[in-house]
Amino acid sequence: MDIEMLQSARFALLVNHDDQEREFSYTRGADASLAKAEELGWTVVSMKNDWVSVF
Repeated sequence: MDIEMLQSARFALLVNHDDQEREFSYTRGADASLAKAEELGWTVVSMKNDWVSVF
């Protein structure tokens, strides 16, 4: 994950690929990115729970 790139961004959006039914789930190893997102107040979008709202 590009944690370093998101740390310097004005707006940080992290897409959590957590929908195994519609797409391959990329959640393995994402703990560091999700923890950094919470620490720095980044917006996290869940493909499973939020994607209908996004598109």
